Amino acid sequence: MRGSGTLALLLVMLLGVTLMLLYLNRALMFEQRSAALLWREAMAFEAAEAGRNWALASLNLDRSIDTACRPTTSSGTPGPTLRDRLLAHDTSSGLWLPTTVQAGCALGADNTWTCACPLSGAAHPALPSGTAQASSFAVSLQSGARPGSLVLASRGCVGAGANCDEAHRGDAQALVRVDIAAVRAAPETPAATLVAGGNVTLTGPVSLVNAEPGPGGLAVDAGGSISSDAQVQLHGPPGGAGTLLSAANDRRWLGPTGTAMSGDEFFAAHFGLARSRFRELPSLTRLACNGLCDAASVDTALAGGARAVWVDGDLAIGAVAWGNPSRPMLLIVDGALTIQGPARLHALVYSRTLAWSNTDTNPGTLRGALVTETNASISGQIAMAYDAALLTKVAQAGALYAQLPGSWRDFGD
Repeated sequence: MRGSGTLALLLVMLLGVTLMLLYLNRALMFEQRSAALLWREAMAFEAAEAGRNWALASLNLDRSIDTACRPTTSSGTPGPTLRDRLLAHDTSSGLWLPTTVQAGCALGADNTWTCACPLSGAAHPALPSGTAQASSFAVSLQSGARPGSLVLASRGCVGAGANCDEAHRGDAQALVRVDIAAVRAAPETPAATLVAGGNVTLTGPVSLVNAEPGPGGLAVDAGGSISSDAQVQLHGPPGGAGTLLSAANDRRWLGPTGTAMSGDEFFAAHFGLARSRFRELPSLTRLACNGLCDAASVDTALAGGARAVWVDGDLAIGAVAWGNPSRPMLLIVDGALTIQGPARLHALVYSRTLAWSNTDTNPGTLRGALVTETNASISGQIAMAYDAALLTKVAQAGALYAQLPGSWRDFGD
């Protein structure tokens, strides 16, 4: 019986070591599972953050996109932008409200993103095959606490089938939301149908109409003189006094010293930003034509879906047809704008100087407003009409959406 006590002690020690190993193995498995869950959670959070940044950049991209969110060029009617898909104009309130469309992207096996921007419903980007660790995000706009305010929601998901819609959210998900607001890139209410910082010369059967009582009913507002012949017709709101149809030597276009505003001051008075800063906005399509641009340059931009166009230099055009009531444009010419012929424009047009002549039997038309820093000369059969609703759409077309400071949150209301 010698050694039996030692054997018993060894058996007890072996049992203790076995129990310890089992405990350590259980702890190791728990830590591995926790690490895997934390990794998935971090991946979902990073996907949600990627979706937030992608959505803000894409909302400010003034380009048509296809259902795969890629820029597209069409010879016909330009397709909708991401902003067009996620926002709709409510005519009763005048506000831009979120739609039910959801856009999203998935990270492929080759570490590239595959995106989907449907015209309606939720996004279902193609997920990589043969892996259970697919990550994706889905973005949408929601109404904020105040009328017209917007919330950008970005949901990140990780796992098989992680399309981030209601039915497929994978094994891990994260939600990030921020309040966003639009910085208008165009004034909704210019002072008149035709605004000029200098002198205005009207010749021939020119017609300028402002039937909107809001801006004061002015057809022409000039910092200098207004010269017109007997064929010129100015029309204001119904019942408006004829003496209010135009305003010459308007003191609002005078600088602090009582002299005429400089071009940069005039620009900032209308757009709220310095010219040098405004032209760098990502929501604008900027054309540099090395001196003189023509209609073909702008046509190419419009075919790509642009609606807010900045032209560096002078622009000379003829019988173009740009914009329509549902899709007007913002055209800023950082130089002289020369129009010869029956151009048809649905737009807010801004230039340093303006000369528009039309000897064609067909009339030239503009709905919206026309603003020029210095002198404006208009002659021939040309009809211009102020359109407040159209100008509201123009301001949205070139608007810049930005995240409001302090609004980031990753928790529910």
